Amino acid sequence: MKKLTTALLGLLILFSSSCRLIKPSKDMGYDFVATLFNGKVEADGMHYLIKNLDGTIYNSNVVLVDGGPSVDSVLGEKIFVFYWANEAYGFFCKKPQKGKPLQILVGDEWKLLNHTESVRVDSTVKFFQRYMYSPKIEKGQESRLVNVYLVPREDPSQQFEIRQDSSEIKHFFIREIRGEWMKLQLCIDYSSYFTHYVGEIGLESWEEISQRSSTYPTYWIRWRQGTKLLTPLSDFYDKYAYW
Repeated sequence: MKKLTTALLGLLILFSSSCRLIKPSKDMGYDFVATLFNGKVEADGMHYLIKNLDGTIYNSNVVLVDGGPSVDSVLGEKIFVFYWANEAYGFFCKKPQKGKPLQILVGDEWKLLNHTESVRVDSTVKFFQRYMYSPKIEKGQESRLVNVYLVPREDPSQQFEIRQDSSEIKHFFIREIRGEWMKLQLCIDYSSYFTHYVGEIGLESWEEISQRSSTYPTYWIRWRQGTKLLTPLSDFYDKYAYW
């Protein structure tokens, strides 16, 4: 009887552990990005209305015009924005629920935005994979050091620095995102592709470049810490935008 009780207790512990393992992670609001496009633009631009969670108006002056996004001073630095060929910007958001407004993150505050045909929602990793990561060197700088890790955690034994030199710019594919960590893979030198494409590298060529880079070294960077972005948005560029 004692052996049976012990066995049942062991099974119960195993079952409880399994339940904890398969329990879905809590949606903290960083798994998706809502991108606002021009859509059907009126004479004075495409307007988006942002509301507080209680339905009151938070901001009614978020406008997309032909010259690019126009951000109202109320949002200021709170907005998470990626200029997408100067035609769009995006907010982190929670998973869409059919028939309900999107919950978007403005700074560290949750707001509401109607999910219209002019708002596209992608997983965060899919959103970032449109971009390449290339640490920007400011004018007058010769190089810049970027802290990277071999594993997605701040382990001093796995940390080293990559030098971004103005004479040899490095580019990285974004392969994966795990919470606050982003996996990068060094890209081949694709300058030869410009022989065939003037100002833009085509989709098929990017696929080939990605495949040829698949054996190159991979690294991890911590791209955010809570609501704070640790990586400047200027370090990313749209692969499919005209250069």
